[in-house]
Amino acid sequence: MASLRRLLLADNQLRGHALDTLLHAAPSLSELDARGNCLTSVPPLPPLLDTALLGRNNIAVVPPEALGRAAAAVATAALAAGHDPGSQAAAAADAAAASGPPAALTVLDLSDNNLRELPDLAWLGVPGVATLDLRNNDL
Repeated sequence: MASLRRLLLADNQLRGHALDTLLHAAPSLSELDARGNCLTSVPPLPPLLDTALLGRNNIAVVPPEALGRAAAAVATAALAAGHDPGSQAAAAADAAAASGPPAALTVLDLSDNNLRELPDLAWLGVPGVATLDLRNNDL
């Protein structure tokens, strides 16, 4: 699944652990549609993810590691690339750098969940979000 770009999982019964496993196996993922599942927290997102559609779940919290993992993954790839400039890690670091900010997320849909407070995206390391949907939460 390393080359997978789009993962469409809407309207299933996925829970956090199952989705975490899938996302970990798809580092090149750019689009995730996990609307209408049974998620209670935002899972750790892949480093190159551009669109995360997580509406219609039971999400009550956006943990810092969920969105901040992107920056950490790029930093790790860059460090590994420094040891071997011809490695796959070097290619991953170059691709991540070419995609813009380390956290490439631009669309985040958290509508129809159970959020009680606004996620601080700047603090979470996701400054490039252009669309943030928080409709129908408990804000």
